[in-house]
Amino acid sequence: MFDGHHRVSVARALGEDTVPAVVRAICTTALVNAGLTRAGLRLKAGEREFLRAVPLPDSATSQLRLDRPEDYPVLVSAATDWCVARGLAAPGPDSQLDGDAATAWWRGAVLPVARRDGVDGAGRDAAAAYLAAYLAAFLSD
Repeated sequence: MFDGHHRVSVARALGEDTVPAVVRAICTTALVNAGLTRAGLRLKAGEREFLRAVPLPDSATSQLRLDRPEDYPVLVSAATDWCVARGLAAPGPDSQLDGDAATAWWRGAVLPVARRDGVDGAGRDAAAAYLAAYLAAFLSD
């Protein structure tokens, strides 16, 4: 509710049990579950920034779980590099990915690595598997 806290406090002060309201759905960039703690906020902020830079479809975000917030910018670089190499994004420091490019990266780069590594959503997820493979290739060069 817009300005909901004030309306609720006034209704309570007047002894009202209900408050008429128009409720709007709010879509967030990164999904937040009920178990989010203060310690998890840095990780969730990293995920949110990643999803702003790499706008994946909802079906992919359920497989986007990394353990360290500093891994999200590396994943942004991996996605951007892949898309630029395929002409899906313009090169340069301000390169932006659109939803189609992000989806192409997910389907063309991340999911094949996840399948190869036997990732089924339990434990390590597709993004973590891809990140590990990307870093291994990057460090071996």
